[in-house]
Formats: sequence, C-alpha cells, structure tokens
Amino acid sequence: MPRPKRVVLTGAWGGGKTTLIQELITQNTDGYSTLAEAAPLARQEGHDPADPLYERTVLETQHRLEDQIETDESQTGKRICLLHRGSLDALGFWLYAGGQAEEFFALTGTTYQAEYARYDLVVLMRSTANAAPDSYAHYLARKTRGSMVEALRLETCLERAWAGHPRFFILPNTGLDWPRKSQLARTIIESQTAAALPALTAVNKNLNQIPYPSTHQYTISPSGQIQPTEKAARRLDELQRVLPRHAWQSALDIGCGKGMFLLWVCEKFQLQRATGLDASAQMIQAARAAGNFIQSPAVFLHGTFDQLHPVLPPADLVLMLHCYHYIYFSQLASDLNWDWHAYWFGVLATLTRDTLVFANPLELTSKHRAEFSAQGHTQQAIDSFNRTAILAAAESFFTVEETQFGGGRPLIVMRTRRGQADG
Repeated sequence: MPRPKRVVLTGAWGGGKTTLIQELITQNTDGYSTLAEAAPLARQEGHDPADPLYERTVLETQHRLEDQIETDESQTGKRICLLHRGSLDALGFWLYAGGQAEEFFALTGTTYQAEYARYDLVVLMRSTANAAPDSYAHYLARKTRGSMVEALRLETCLERAWAGHPRFFILPNTGLDWPRKSQLARTIIESQTAAALPALTAVNKNLNQIPYPSTHQYTISPSGQIQPTEKAARRLDELQRVLPRHAWQSALDIGCGKGMFLLWVCEKFQLQRATGLDASAQMIQAARAAGNFIQSPAVFLHGTFDQLHPVLPPADLVLMLHCYHYIYFSQLASDLNWDWHAYWFGVLATLTRDTLVFANPLELTSKHRAEFSAQGHTQQAIDSFNRTAILAAAESFFTVEETQFGGGRPLIVMRTRRGQADG
C-alpha cells in the first residue's frame, strides 16, 4: 500500500493553515489525514524554545511523527496527509531568529535535498499581514501572535526555506476572500491525488479517448518515452526550432491539454519544476496519469488561467499555445473600458523569467467571431482582438520575434525585458 502523499502547509501566522486543514479533514474524512504540529509537541515535552538546539528538536520531532504514521493502520487508504508545517519550517524559524542556513544544516546533519524529498507538495499560505492588514488585526484580537512586521519577516524566512522545493506554491491574499483562497488551495492539493503507478494500458487509454486537439495526440512507450502522432510530432518540431538554448530549470504550460508539450519540455531540458493547467478535467486527468507513469516533475492543475494565475509559480519558460483568445474574452464582460491585452501580457510578464512562447492566431476566424458574438461580447471587443493591438501590448513587456509556419500560424518567441519575474 503506497504511503499518503505528504502536503506541507506553511506560512506565518494568520494565513489560514489551521482553518484549511479543518475544512479538508471534515469534508474528506476518507481521503485526508493530518498530524500534530511538531513545535507545540516539542514544547509539551519540555523543550525550551530559547534553547539553541530547539529547532533541531522540532525537526527531529517532525521526522518522528511522519515516520510513525507510515505504520499506522488507521491511515490505510488515505490519499493525502496534511502537515501543519514541515521539517524545514524549523529552518524558517532559525532564519527568523537571525541564524544562517549553513549553521542550521551543520547542527541538524541534513540538507535541503533530503528534506525536500520527504514531501510531495509544499503550499505557503500568505499571512493576512501580507496585503490584508485589517484581517490580520482582527486575527491578532483573537490570538497571541507576532506583530504585522514580525509576521511578514517570518513569511520571508519560510519562503527562503522552501522555495527550492520542486512543487512549491504560494497562495496570495491580494484580491482573494477566504472561499476563493481555500478553493485555490484545494485545486493545488488535488493535483497530488494520482493513485499508485498506473498501468501503461490505462494511461494510453486515457490519452486516446481524447481526440482533441489533434496536435496533442501522443502515447507513452513501455520505456516511458513520449510517442507523438505524425501531426503532433510536427508541432513539437516547430516548437524545438524556435526554442532558444537556455539553462532552464522550470516551465509553465497555460492550456496544457493532455500535457504532451510540458512533458516533452521537462524531458528535453531536464527541468526541476513544471506546472500545467487546463480547463478540461478529462485532459488534466490524462496528463496526470501520463506524468505519473514517466515520473515527471510536472504538476497539472484543473482550472482556467483567469482563476489560477495568482497562484502559478514564475517559470523560466512559459508556453501559451492556442488559448489566448479564450483568456482574452474570459474577462471582457466585467469591464469593456479596461485594456485587457495589456493586462494579460502584464500577468504573463510576471510569470515569465526568461522566455514566453506564444502561439495563437492574431486575427479571429469567422467561426470564432460568431462564437464570441453569440456569447454576448460586443463588436468593439471582437474588433479589438487584432494583430496590432496584441503585438503592441506584448511589446510593452517583451522583445518579440515572430516566425511563420505552414498555414500562416504565427509562433512567437518573447523574451522578458527584465530577465526575471517580479516576486
């Protein structure tokens, strides 16, 4: 029986960790479990937080709790173990107290890599001290915790401790109420629920049952290689011809479909971190099964870009292949006077550390014009989707190189102007 996936919820005070765990455990009693928090348990056992060895004790306590649950029969069949902090939260508090990471690892005899390997996913929930000060003030009225300044400093230290984990996500507060923040957390956590290694026949059956889009048709070989159809292979060849040669470590695929492009990029560039998202639950399920079979680092999230972009980690390489028109029209009804091209390319710029590969018709087909008109979009909004407006917005944030392939499809490579995304 495989062990439950270990999901760490970390962050400073007032981020919602306890509330989220309570919600998930209450609503998913058969699938979720949790552990006692290590630091309070260490204090109950008589260890003094003022002791220079205290954080080592917390780390060792965390290890012990996690190891014990592996043999706990009550956990049989649980998919996910939610952890209120993980082992490297001890490092975060060590940094918060003024220590250095090198000192911590010398004291504990462990490494970043060894601790990261213990966990399948790490989610940092931004404290309400970050971008929601009124909420944090209300929280302090009920809890004895650090000040707003102290919470922000601790959050920075915890982010430093966990940022190198290959599946590290940050849940912000900006523009999110609790139901929205909670739902985003669930979306990310549910990406870790793939079962034990699936049979290859089941993986390929899932992939073959989805004929659309035809350029994403592939199967997995018994040796774990991506085997694209002839049409899909041509699209991979086009992508390879425009990709600059860079030492990338991460990728993001917006509208990833069944995951072919993201899994291929992960394999080709030996990426450490990759995230894909798509609005189709069926496609995401197929992508997860394929990625799980070939043991890819890719995380596949179900949802739309306008829903999920606040929690997506910036990546060296970002792919947006034939989905921009849906993103552009997704928000138009809310404010026609807003420059949505500039808005979305600004969002893409914050997510792109180095290169954005953008493939999308820059003029709408008659079919799409009729489709968006039927959805109630104005003629002004439809007419605003054109080459001049799109490239003008893109060039405000990126340097743009355009290449034409068969049929006049533009495949555009955009390099970010500042070299890395905003934090």
